Amino acid sequence: MLKKILWLVAGSIGAKIFNDLCYSLLNTPGEGVVVWKAFFGAIPATLFLVFCAIKGNIFYDYQKKLGTKLKQTYKFLIIIFGLLMLCMVVYFFSNSTSTSPKIFSSTKSVSYFTCSSYVDASSCSGSCKVSRQVELDFKIDKTRNIVLKTAYEDNKIIQQRALEKCVVVDESNWICSDTMIRDRFFSEVRESMNNGKYYFFSADTIEGGDSFYSCTR
Repeated sequence: MLKKILWLVAGSIGAKIFNDLCYSLLNTPGEGVVVWKAFFGAIPATLFLVFCAIKGNIFYDYQKKLGTKLKQTYKFLIIIFGLLMLCMVVYFFSNSTSTSPKIFSSTKSVSYFTCSSYVDASSCSGSCKVSRQVELDFKIDKTRNIVLKTAYEDNKIIQQRALEKCVVVDESNWICSDTMIRDRFFSEVRESMNNGKYYFFSADTIEGGDSFYSCTR
């Protein structure tokens, strides 16, 4: 009996290792679930478990007791291993969907404004004047709350960076904000997407010196 238990434990652990190994080798981040890869991850794990079951004679006693009902035994084994295969595939799917990031893209054409006051920049009105027109491309990872921003002017990249401190609901609704206070310097930046509409606000102030405010609309 101890031998059977040890073989069963070895088979279960080995099946888990085979499944995880195939998952790491076949899965591509951001690709999501591919059915044939799911089955390729489950098949070797199942075969290894079957090998351990046969090697440990786990079902041998049952076959002797059943005698003439040997065919029913094999049918029973086929059903068991079929269910095991299904469990392996479900396990693969759950791992793949939970760990693979889903990247969304969003492109916007916006006008940047420079403003003379914090209040005007907050509402992007009043003293604000157009300074440039740019194309913005956003890569949004909801799983990890990451927004990568790329700015283009005349089809040339003028800025590319990951936005700070983001909360992402979906590709059309997210907000990133960062505030920094250092010595006499104050900086505040807010960027967001609300129902697909992009908003930007920036304030840089030096105590006793110049202040710079900008926004988009």
